[in-house]
Amino acid sequence: MVGNIGHSGMAFLISPLNAKIRQPSHDASRVSHVAYDYQELDTFGATSLRLSFTGWMMPPDTENTEVFLLESVVSVQDNGKWVADLDVLGIERDRPDSIEFPCDCPPDGQIDSFDLVYIDC
Repeated sequence: MVGNIGHSGMAFLISPLNAKIRQPSHDASRVSHVAYDYQELDTFGATSLRLSFTGWMMPPDTENTEVFLLESVVSVQDNGKWVADLDVLGIERDRPDSIEFPCDCPPDGQIDSFDLVYIDC
């Protein structure tokens, strides 16, 4: 990706070794088990990804100071509140080849015959 981060030269963004995640909460009232109604809604509109830098940087070799490694964090925020840091390289390294969701969708008007719920926050 090409962009400006305020440093001259070419920066290779690397992830921290240990991604952070907030402590899970156990508030059962936050999850509503509503039957899936097959409507497509954007219920993650308040979710955002933020790029920041830890300040750690190092040239990969001492001869070329135009290229350097820069530790950066991609964090998930919900309504401006930090949720977790993403291990971007781990996602790429450990991603599945394919994801399959076998589902025989019910005909219109027969939604209640299937036991499906959706997550909207």
